[in-house]
Amino acid sequence: MPLQHSLSDALEIIYHRDYHLLIGRFLRPLSEAENRQCYLDLLAAAHARGNVRYWLLDIRRRGRSGPLTLAW
Repeated sequence: MPLQHSLSDALEIIYHRDYHLLIGRFLRPLSEAENRQCYLDLLAAAHARGNVRYWLLDIRRRGRSGPLTLAW
């Protein structure tokens, strides 16, 4: 059964215990700072669930990554 986490209005995080899979769904276009924070939130969720190694990211609504995010 999936467990859903909503940390912000920008990102939805779902953990599928059966598959040991973390799904991150970006909900709107993000600024550079928000983008980095969302990835840190995903990492924290992965650690909280026992170091989840497999992530599926739905970035369709996020927009393109800017140069600062790409360099980060």
